Amino acid sequence: MARLSSLFGALLLSVSLFTKPLLGASTTTTTTTTDNKVQYCQTNLPTGGADFCLSLSSLPNTTTSSHDIYFHLTVTRWNANGWTAIGTGQTMAGALMFVVYGDPINGTEKEPVVSVRTVEGHRQPQLIQDFGTVAGKGFDVQVLASSWKEVGTVPASGTGKGRKGRKVKRHDDHDEHPIIPSPGTKTYVADVLLACYSCSLWSSGSGSWRTSISATSASQSFLWAWNDRQDFGGNFTRDARLKMHRHHGSETGGYGFFWADMTRSVVLGNYLGKPTTSDLLGHLTIDPSTKLLGTSSKPLSASGWLDKVTSNPLPKTHAFFMTIAFLILFPLGVLLIRSPGNAFKKHWLVQALASLFTLAGAAVGLYMTGRHIPSTFHQWLGLVITLLLVVQKDVDFLWTYLAGTVGGGGRVG
Repeated sequence: MARLSSLFGALLLSVSLFTKPLLGASTTTTTTTTDNKVQYCQTNLPTGGADFCLSLSSLPNTTTSSHDIYFHLTVTRWNANGWTAIGTGQTMAGALMFVVYGDPINGTEKEPVVSVRTVEGHRQPQLIQDFGTVAGKGFDVQVLASSWKEVGTVPASGTGKGRKGRKVKRHDDHDEHPIIPSPGTKTYVADVLLACYSCSLWSSGSGSWRTSISATSASQSFLWAWNDRQDFGGNFTRDARLKMHRHHGSETGGYGFFWADMTRSVVLGNYLGKPTTSDLLGHLTIDPSTKLLGTSSKPLSASGWLDKVTSNPLPKTHAFFMTIAFLILFPLGVLLIRSPGNAFKKHWLVQALASLFTLAGAAVGLYMTGRHIPSTFHQWLGLVITLLLVVQKDVDFLWTYLAGTVGGGGRVG
């Protein structure tokens, strides 16, 4: 029975390693800019990866002693499935997220859906209904422009890998194999312009759970995520339920991070009034061939590296407890049951310690979900293993004790 814990532990660890985030992109250099804007791009549609570009610029807001930040986001699509999101910070919890989805083929006369969301905890991001209530007076997010554009066709990737035009469902619909559109397939771009007024107020509202965004940061972190498999069934509402993003794989990732030197994005001088949409689109023109402009896939300063190391401590704590329990303590307990001396006592003490580590890891995981009902395969698997562990400990104690007593010694055959 003691081996049961190790078996389930190995299964949980494999899922944990499978779901470990893949940080950043393959390119790590940064290009400097004097254009008062920064830009970051992922252009991986031909190989079945995420394909989007973000260009942003900032203007001082003297009324709120903050900055208005303008985001120009383009997302390249070839069908109506999935969504793409950009968020502030390095954690989904507390991030200000811009989620884009819709039907570019049958809905080209309609605007792409832009859903502004956040979440407190590790669960489904929720639509923000009232920006002032969430982040305080003066904070607001508005969609200034949103449209679909047909831009061309998919070029040949030349890799010959992946799964062209089809998917193989795995748990949570997280198929790691890229879906590569066939060469010649029409492509569309969701072209979105957003204004985040007094944007730095996002992290200064009541409570401390929101991630920070600052136009004065030399290493502002952002996260991105995408899903290319969710079928919305035509229900493209702003509060539509989203399926989880893809996990990382060897060829393509489901989410990642980048850092921007926001000081390069600030437009200095006495700018009177709000800029027009046409002015903003002209200033924030996106060149997809320039993947990094004042941005990087790694932190740009010492403080940025410190934030990266210290950010998102709960998943790291959860992984620490579970790794110690299932890779070290439970296997050690199995070995000690056949050790010389008082094997039963040594076995039971180590197994009890491993159980405490497991329960602590489970408690952290439960807290991360916001104490809601599990909604993913990983969460349900962890819950089942924890419950089985409690039952198994009682059975294991009784079996080991009786075997040791009947055998008359400390070794169990």
